[in-house]
Amino acid sequence: VSQSRYVVNEELVNLNYLDSVVGSGQGTGTPTGTIVYRTSLSTPTGFLRCNGGSVSKTAYANLYSSLGSPEQYDLGPGNPWENQYTFNTAQTAALGTWSTTTNLPVTTYFNSYAVTKNRVFLIGGYQGSAASNVVRTAPINSSGVIGTWTTTTSLPVTTLSDAAVIVKNKLYLLSAGGFGGDSNYYFADINTDGTIGNWITGTYNITVGAWSDSFCVYRDKVYHFNGTSLFMGSFNQDGTISDLVQVGVSSSIVGFRATRLFAINNKLYEISGSIFRCWDINDNGTVGTGYDVPGLPIELIEGKVVVTRNRVFYIGGYVGTAVSNKVYSAPINADGTIGTWVASANLSAAREYHGCVITTTRLYVLGGWSTAATATVQFTTFSGGLDDYSQYYAGIVTGK
Repeated sequence: VSQSRYVVNEELVNLNYLDSVVGSGQGTGTPTGTIVYRTSLSTPTGFLRCNGGSVSKTAYANLYSSLGSPEQYDLGPGNPWENQYTFNTAQTAALGTWSTTTNLPVTTYFNSYAVTKNRVFLIGGYQGSAASNVVRTAPINSSGVIGTWTTTTSLPVTTLSDAAVIVKNKLYLLSAGGFGGDSNYYFADINTDGTIGNWITGTYNITVGAWSDSFCVYRDKVYHFNGTSLFMGSFNQDGTISDLVQVGVSSSIVGFRATRLFAINNKLYEISGSIFRCWDINDNGTVGTGYDVPGLPIELIEGKVVVTRNRVFYIGGYVGTAVSNKVYSAPINADGTIGTWVASANLSAAREYHGCVITTTRLYVLGGWSTAATATVQFTTFSGGLDDYSQYYAGIVTGK
C-alpha cells in the first residue's frame, strides 16, 4: 500500500513527517479543530477520532470554542432519544408481558415525567385529588429498577400537562397546561448528581394550548401544535425560548388534546388516530408543507408515544367510549418514514393520561386514569437499554 501524502506549506510530505507534527506532544503548530487523515489504526496524542462520538465541551474547551455555537449541533429531540432509547436495535417489534410493581406514593394523572442521569422526575399534575406543583424524584438503580420517591424543588405554579423535555443540561416544562392554556414555560438546571436547581419562569409571545402533549424538541428548535397550527421557536444561549412563529397547519386533527408530536430523521409527526400529519424539517428548522400519512390501525387517542432510534410505540389511550389497554409499534425507516403498525402485548390494565419512562431493562407506565386516578405502576422488560445519561446532560457537543 502506497504511503499517504499530505500538503503542508504547499509541499508534499509522507506519513513520517505528518507523525512528527501531530504524533508527538499535542500536535504543536496544528490549529485546534483541524481534521487530518492517517493510514494507521492508532490515534495520535492530542487528537480525537472523527467517529461521531460525544466529548465533553468542558474537558475539550478549546475544541468546543473552535467548533462554534451550540446551535450547530443536535440537542436531541426532547427526551434524549438520540443517546439512549436504542433498546430495539436488535429486538422484535413486540414487547413482553406487562406486570405491576411498587405503586407511586400518590394517585396521579395529567403529570409530566422526565429522566435525568439516573433519576426520574414526576412533575406537577393531579397528585391525589387536586392539581399540584409538587415535583417528586426517584433514583434508577443499575438494574433499571425505579427506587423510592421523594419530593424536591416545587414548581412556582400548579400544572396539568405532559410537556416536559430536556435540552442540554436543562429540564423544561413547556406549558403548565390546564383547561385554558397559558403563556409561560419553566426550566431548571440539572445538577451533576441528576437533581435539579430552582425553577425559572419564561414567557411566550402567544398562549399555548392545554393538554400540552403537543410539544416536542428537535435540535435547537421547539415545536408546538395547538390543534390547527404548528408553531416553532428557538432555544437561546441563556435557556430562554424565542418568540413562537407559525410554520404549518393541519386539517386532519381530532383536536389538540388528542395529539402527540415527535421528530426524528428530519421529519416531524403529529399523531392522532388513524391519520397522522407529517412535516419535513428543513436545515434551518422550518418545515415544508404538511401532508397526511397512514396512522394507527384504530382511532386511538390520548395515549403515550415512546420513540427509539428505529421504532415508535403508542401505549394506551382512549378508543370509542372506553380507556384502552392497547399497545402498538411501528418501525422508523432510515428516511424517517413510519412503517406498518403492529399490535404488541396489551397493558395489564387500561390507561390514559399516564406517564412512560424507559430505563436499562424496563419500560414503565406510571399512574394515569382508567375509571379513576391510579398510583399503579406497570412495566415490561427488555434488554439493551441505557440509563446513565451523564454525558447527555454534561453539555456534550454532539454532531448530527
